[in-house]
Amino acid sequence: MTDKSVRYMKWAWLICMAAVAAAWMSTVDFAAAGMDARYYFTAASQVVAGQDPYVSGDFLYPSALAWLLAPAVTLLPAAIVAMMFNVLLAISVLALVAGAIVLTGLHPWSKRAPGAFGAYWWLPAILTVIFLFSGVTVTVLALGNISPIIGALCVWGGVLYRREQYIAAAIVVAFASVLKVIPLLLLVLMFTAGLRRRHRGMIASAIIGTVVFAAGTLLPPFAIEFMNGAGGNTKWGIDIGGACISVHIWLARALDDGFVNHPDIAFIVFATAAAITALYGYFSRPGAVIRWLTVMMLADIASPKNCPHLFMAMTFPLFVMFSHYLADGASILQDTSRRVLRLAMAVAIPVVASTSEFFYFRGHPFGTLVLPLIPILAAVFQALELNGRKSWLPGPVEQTRVNGQNGPS
Repeated sequence: MTDKSVRYMKWAWLICMAAVAAAWMSTVDFAAAGMDARYYFTAASQVVAGQDPYVSGDFLYPSALAWLLAPAVTLLPAAIVAMMFNVLLAISVLALVAGAIVLTGLHPWSKRAPGAFGAYWWLPAILTVIFLFSGVTVTVLALGNISPIIGALCVWGGVLYRREQYIAAAIVVAFASVLKVIPLLLLVLMFTAGLRRRHRGMIASAIIGTVVFAAGTLLPPFAIEFMNGAGGNTKWGIDIGGACISVHIWLARALDDGFVNHPDIAFIVFATAAAITALYGYFSRPGAVIRWLTVMMLADIASPKNCPHLFMAMTFPLFVMFSHYLADGASILQDTSRRVLRLAMAVAIPVVASTSEFFYFRGHPFGTLVLPLIPILAAVFQALELNGRKSWLPGPVEQTRVNGQNGPS
């Protein structure tokens, strides 16, 4: 294949991906304000009026988010605010998909050779379709939830981290953490990885990011109210919404004990995840991308309120990385059946992330105790496979494991 034909194929790939994005955008209703979006807008109006936005228990985040929305809800008609907010969410969804493809190197400009059957040409398009047209994506836009914004910031922070732009990566993660606290584990990873490598730039960047996070969380008015009352009693019941894959909420259901789902227990779970992340960052040897995506998964599982759309936003890039890994592994297999198996898994496993809402059934013992574990176990299996030295899957993987370690070690 000549350089000119490859260049044409790259343009054709871009046009195909843009067409998929445009087709999805045509299905989005930008006019409606979802339930979560109305919570955000109400909180913004309350902080402007000097009222505590946490009394109702409907607003769960640091008050910086409400202050960011305050000018819009104060100066613009409600319909315009809703439309602008939905446009931002839709752009974030696309940015999350694009960031996952860039971070994992699953595109024609990657320096590595194409995987099985030119995986860079067909696999990203299939994964994008799975992601955009899934029920979880429909739900997050219908609700007007900010999960895709968090996921997009984390993924592009990972791109900056992989490119050794540590200060920029830390600030992006800090901003994501100001919106929702859970990405803070990525700063823990950066700090401990810097300690292991004795890299002063990484350590300083993590500290700078932590300072930015602390300022954004603690300086805005109502920071004390957030620390003391975010979530309230109404948001910590055992049967909370669609929060099907949060570890402590699952434990509360399994044990039939609402105390397990108390905010203090949520803090303990998140602190434990931070400790695990610190040990992982200090002792682990996988490449930068695998480490980053693994910690995104840890942050998601430890989240106090982990709904399917948050799982989708924080773990789908890991599923993309795993699909890339499977396709690369298939390309060096001689056995046809094993090759087909890996290619089928490369397409089928991401469906778990994008259809994770299926794994929640309210009130049924099987749905309560078993099904919610399936998305978590799928993500954990992928992280272990990518981080491990010996594959649990058929076929040689040493070359693909090396390929998966792009970026600084």
